[in-house]
Amino acid sequence: MAEDNDFTRHADELWVPARALGGLVLANTEHLTRVHIEGVRRCADAMLASWREALPVRDAQGLGAYLLRQAESVNALARELGEATRLMLELSHYYADEMRKVVNHSLAGVTRRAA
Repeated sequence: MAEDNDFTRHADELWVPARALGGLVLANTEHLTRVHIEGVRRCADAMLASWREALPVRDAQGLGAYLLRQAESVNALARELGEATRLMLELSHYYADEMRKVVNHSLAGVTRRAA
């Protein structure tokens, strides 16, 4: 019976870090996917808005005004995507830090048991 308890305890010790890592991977994937989808949505919205603005252009003056608006739109989109990139970088750093914590905690437990 003592062997069963040892096996159960050791199995639990192995599953706890595995669950923590799985949860971390899932949460990170959800966050990155959300940021990525939002970026794609912003690009699609910008493209559709550009096409809508181009439809009424009928002369050189209209074309000039359209192109000026497009430059402003592209700059705004670049700022938004830069912010999304910064957020993804922060999420990646957080993920790496949390992964390191879980692995170090697990290794500390293995080291304690081995000693």
